[in-house]
Amino acid sequence: MATEVPITEMSDEQLATYKNEFVRPFNLQKPPLYRFEVVKTPTTVHLLIDIHHLVFDGGSADIFIRQINAALEGTSPEEETYTYMDFVSDQQAAEDSDTFRASQAFFAEKLQTCEGASEIPADLPKTERQGMIGEVVCKADFEKATAFCRQQQITPAHLFLAATAYVVSRHTNNREVYLCTVSSGRYPKSSVEAIYISV
Repeated sequence: MATEVPITEMSDEQLATYKNEFVRPFNLQKPPLYRFEVVKTPTTVHLLIDIHHLVFDGGSADIFIRQINAALEGTSPEEETYTYMDFVSDQQAAEDSDTFRASQAFFAEKLQTCEGASEIPADLPKTERQGMIGEVVCKADFEKATAFCRQQQITPAHLFLAATAYVVSRHTNNREVYLCTVSSGRYPKSSVEAIYISV
């Protein structure tokens, strides 16, 4: 399916406001789940992109940026030949390998105490009629946090992940903390990362 990319002309001042309005919610029942627009200003040309994470991740971004660079350099991007059937076939072959079985045994041992380890007990008994969503907000000094991260040579993501693990550890009274996050190329790698931290 060919994608139509509108081309718009506006001033640099208008673009400053427009690019914030360009990103907006998608209707999941109505494809496509992406938007592209070329905006020309008196000083330069911009490509605006808004893509739902259901159809785009970090791995997709890497391929997309490389193909955009190739097109700008006058080279035709390589057409994708690897199909989902190829992926399934490779996945099944990998699951029959000794390497996969060794990895499976490794993680089974690491995660054998995972069940319930990081479960935070409820403050109130669960009933059909009673329920509450609680929220506690503690504002952080972003400049101080950034300066600390620079000094320790870590990213803010590492700092806040450590803080999350510490808080969960205190609430569960357990030094073994398990956190799971969906990433699929969204800055870490793999589709699901299980993180084990001993606090």
